[in-house]
Amino acid sequence: MLWQDVVFTFGQLFFFISLIPTIRAKEKPAFMTGFVTSMVLTIYIPTLWTLGLYVSVVFTILLTSAWWVVTYQSWRRNRPITDA
Repeated sequence: MLWQDVVFTFGQLFFFISLIPTIRAKEKPAFMTGFVTSMVLTIYIPTLWTLGLYVSVVFTILLTSAWWVVTYQSWRRNRPITDA
């Protein structure tokens, strides 16, 4: 395992753990914050793969999934409510 893989892995794990309170909270970050973060992390996945940082890929997928959850929650919370 390359030292860069270790650094990225622990960084992604730390960010994931830090994001759990946001997933559970009622208040969410702005939709665009979640969307842009999710998109950038999604692009990181194949980039890390091509560098051979396979453990980092797994933890980046975990973190990216969590950010997509936050993005979805933000979208759901801010969408206008219509009476049917």
